[in-house]
Amino acid sequence: MVDSSFTENELKEIGKNLKLDDTWIFYFHAKNMGKLYNDNTLKLIEVNNVADFWGTYNNIPEPSKMFYDGINSKILKKTGQTPSAISVFRKDIYPAWEDQLNIDGFELSIKRFNDKNIDLLWKDALLFLIGESCEHSDILNGIRVVDCSYGGKVINRVEFWFKDKQYKTYFENVIKKTFNLAQNTKLMYREHSVLKEK
Repeated sequence: MVDSSFTENELKEIGKNLKLDDTWIFYFHAKNMGKLYNDNTLKLIEVNNVADFWGTYNNIPEPSKMFYDGINSKILKKTGQTPSAISVFRKDIYPAWEDQLNIDGFELSIKRFNDKNIDLLWKDALLFLIGESCEHSDILNGIRVVDCSYGGKVINRVEFWFKDKQYKTYFENVIKKTFNLAQNTKLMYREHSVLKEK
């Protein structure tokens, strides 16, 4: 329970003084097949403390409200863009396979079909990312939640991007344990050095 003797402004100030171990950047990705990936990617904000992280998280729609819901594709009123993904990456690491700190790495993904718990999975993944509470957490460059829906099927994917392939087995086990996945769950694995931008 929060001590009610603090005002809202005092709590915000306390949160600003609680620094994260790194600075993180939130990115928005639009779904426009007529543009290159980088042209569909927009930097939203940098955060380096608890207050700014929660302020940002609370002002970005949850995946279930932003992505295709089985009936409608969402479109941003301001820009007319269809959301494709949200990324959160360490400062100075761009959320692209070709980035020098991503190119020799890999990603592990949790794929969900019509999962009503995608919002909770995304929130837990964010806390796992910025909390940096596991061994070798410095190998984790960032995460993305992606709308992979097609043909009327709601499909979302949470991707964890790492800089060093030698930690693949270690992080497979950490992700399965952290997110309560059965040990025989197959995580999607992709090496960035063999991928090409579409």
